[in-house]
Amino acid sequence: MIVLIVVVLVTAAKRAWIAMLGAVIGIAFVGIFIVNPNVIVNLSEWFGEKLKLGA
Repeated sequence: MIVLIVVVLVTAAKRAWIAMLGAVIGIAFVGIFIVNPNVIVNLSEWFGEKLKLGA
C-alpha cells in the first residue's frame, strides 16, 4: 500500500498521468479488500461460476 502511494507521488511529480491513474486504481483495488475482506469471497465465487470451476 505504501509503495502505491509512493508511486502516485512520483508519477504526479513527473506528470505521468496515465501511470498515476493506474496506481490510483491499484490503491482503490487494495482498499476494497482492506475495508471489506468478504468481497474477495464473493469475487472468487463469481469467478468460479463464470469459469465453471468445481462443476
